[in-house]
Amino acid sequence: MFVLPGAQEAYLTMLRSMCNFWGIKAEILSPILEGLGTITAPTLIVWGQQDEVLPVSHADVAAKGMPHAQLHVFDLCGHAPQLERPEEFNALVLEFLAG
Repeated sequence: MFVLPGAQEAYLTMLRSMCNFWGIKAEILSPILEGLGTITAPTLIVWGQQDEVLPVSHADVAAKGMPHAQLHVFDLCGHAPQLERPEEFNALVLEFLAG
């Protein structure tokens, strides 16, 4: 994806708008955290244990804050489980949707 024309610039613009030196900006993160409890639909949260962009602790916070969340963490996986572990990811999603 990053070899497409303009992709790197778009990613950097998005990153700068959402993050600072200390991580995700408070004005971005606070409304998300405050709204977690309002998400009542069954929700599958998928994360990579070795995610270097967003730590797996963020997934734990999301799962605990959402009343009907199911968390699955892929070991030996980074920020994009759907790309890094596509077969396992697809099977997990299909199982969740069937349930």
